[in-house]
Amino acid sequence: MGGQFLVIDGTDQSILDNFADINGPAILFPFVREIIASLTARAGIPTVLVQPLNFVDMAQRRQQSQPSE
Repeated sequence: MGGQFLVIDGTDQSILDNFADINGPAILFPFVREIIASLTARAGIPTVLVQPLNFVDMAQRRQQSQPSE
């Protein structure tokens, strides 16, 4: 699954990075969860329920684990 988002010219790179790391995935993730649950239920196998993710926490942990420049 993918998403298309518009970018306004002149948008600061840090805002775009934040959106790409946190907001974009957070917007798309509920739809991905629903598709996975629906497909597995319709396939006749036990429904797969993907747990919610905290994208803010994931981004913070990734930043902490990267060496400083």
